[in-house]
Amino acid sequence: MSDSSAPTILVLTQQIDPTADFVAHEFNRRSVPFVRMDLGEFPSRMDLSASIDSGEGDWKGAFHRPSRSVRLGGVRSIWWRRPTSFQFPEHLTREERWFARDEASAAFGGLLRLQEAFWMNYPEASMRAEFKPIQLKAARRRGLEIPRTLITNSADEARAFIRENRRAGHRTVYKTLAFSDVVNPVSGENEVIYTSVITEDDLDDGLIKISPCLFQQEVAKKLELRVTVVGDKVFTAGIDASATPEGKVDFRTSYSSITYRHLELPAEVSDALVALVRDLGLAFGAIDLILTPDERYVFLEINPSGQWAWLEIELGLPITTAICDALQGAASLQSAGRHG
Repeated sequence: MSDSSAPTILVLTQQIDPTADFVAHEFNRRSVPFVRMDLGEFPSRMDLSASIDSGEGDWKGAFHRPSRSVRLGGVRSIWWRRPTSFQFPEHLTREERWFARDEASAAFGGLLRLQEAFWMNYPEASMRAEFKPIQLKAARRRGLEIPRTLITNSADEARAFIRENRRAGHRTVYKTLAFSDVVNPVSGENEVIYTSVITEDDLDDGLIKISPCLFQQEVAKKLELRVTVVGDKVFTAGIDASATPEGKVDFRTSYSSITYRHLELPAEVSDALVALVRDLGLAFGAIDLILTPDERYVFLEINPSGQWAWLEIELGLPITTAICDALQGAASLQSAGRHG
């Protein structure tokens, strides 16, 4: 696509990202100029050159790539999707790679943030929103129901929590606080740690002591909900994975047996989720809820860069359109404001 066309939309994500492909195809269909770039292209497939002097006061330059460059000052919207980390030569020592990574982060981070652009989502906002203690408090402040939750590295505290839940007629589940993918030390492959029911007998005092664990009172499910919020637009998918015992706890274990349905949330829940995304400084959020058998909506978590394309395929939810509308509309406004 021509670099002379405006406005410019920057899509920052990894090279293989089927979800981002949906947006790229839609921009191509609309003949809207955009650049898809991954930080992992630096330095092998990307160069950076930028300068500033006392006369101008603005940075000039570009991120140069063989296929297409990104001119500083020409970006109007940025979709911070899932870029990978900088990839440095293997011959560097660990300390040299750390130094190079920090220098590259400082350069790219500063120059990208100087762009007068609309972000979906701003990196620092995404990073903050990923912390589950912050998510849960923010959801509660918006009147959303949340599960009873404990974060601890004390086995005694965990056992007491499990006993209290059992007395109240509830099981307890364990889930990760951050990354759910871990590397198997034997195979070297990534494995997912799914949400799982846990009992007192399952607890390993030594393992819990090493790192904080998140435990929650299990919430009875009629359906799991994946709610995708783009600005003030809300798209809700009902997910029924009750065909398997594991799927009842975590639908990700049973994709082959899941059934989907399109749902409309009550206005008060929908409005609260839009406000929650805004409170967290986000323009996009993928939110997991539980619809209980007695029709209550319980907030579980929000992912600032969560997946949604498979729901568009299953249910025809126009999420791609909403994302492209937001990025294109903001870019047009930015461009008009700069030239108005």
